[in-house]
Amino acid sequence: MKTYQLIGLKSHMHHVDIHQDGKSITKLVEFKGGTRSQGNLVPGTFKTDDPDIIKSLEESKNFNKKWKLIFDSNSPQTKSTSKAKNTEPEVNLNVDNADNDSKTFPEVTTGQEAKQILLKEIEGLKVSEVNSKKQILEVAHKNGISFPNLNA
Repeated sequence: MKTYQLIGLKSHMHHVDIHQDGKSITKLVEFKGGTRSQGNLVPGTFKTDDPDIIKSLEESKNFNKKWKLIFDSNSPQTKSTSKAKNTEPEVNLNVDNADNDSKTFPEVTTGQEAKQILLKEIEGLKVSEVNSKKQILEVAHKNGISFPNLNA
């Protein structure tokens, strides 16, 4: 499974041309879930495991211009967190007492993406409450939200 995220757009529908057996088929893919909250943009995403759509998206002239790959379930880089040294204090992310409403966002790899998700998910959260990675992780933990692939 691969997840793609729009760059600078909250949602978008895109036609992709798929070439199979000498024929060209056009399919519509929709990047969903994008919002604008408190002046922050949360870009839409699209998930697929269709190899023809993946090939078309990644070979498109718009790849890394209008959308980017943010999660690949087959890539070891996106399955484990970064081993880089973290200069901020560690926050215990074990959510042993999390209820059934806990949410995981494996496609999130940057602090800015995590911040945008938190602002979207938590009503009344202020931008000033998630200015650092430590704050982002603490707020996420308190609200049953995890970002397993967030880079250090």
